[in-house]
Amino acid sequence: MATFENKGYNLKIGSWTVNRGVSDLIKGNGTARGYTTTNYPDGAVTYSSWEGKTTTVVVDGKSIATSAGTWKLISGTGEWKNREGGGTWKSKVVGDGISFVEWEGEWRPKR
Repeated sequence: MATFENKGYNLKIGSWTVNRGVSDLIKGNGTARGYTTTNYPDGAVTYSSWEGKTTTVVVDGKSIATSAGTWKLISGTGEWKNREGGGTWKSKVVGDGISFVEWEGEWRPKR
């Protein structure tokens, strides 16, 4: 069991994301879950939860980890205050301490 925190910047919209989670891996494979806080340029903030699975394979003597799962919007401020949303995500480690993560999903007014 391990805890982690990572940070990322969205080049397209200029938002900063902090991701905190817990992984339960055996030989690089297992589950992970956590929470994400995203700060937008206009001052709005979103809070989301996520969970998924991690798989690690060895290629040419190097471990390559990939992960995939689902996310759900918990709450937000500004334009995100009265919205709900969710979707999927996937990530791949691309270098020492560097990962690429893709988030997909939809946002809509709360019902």
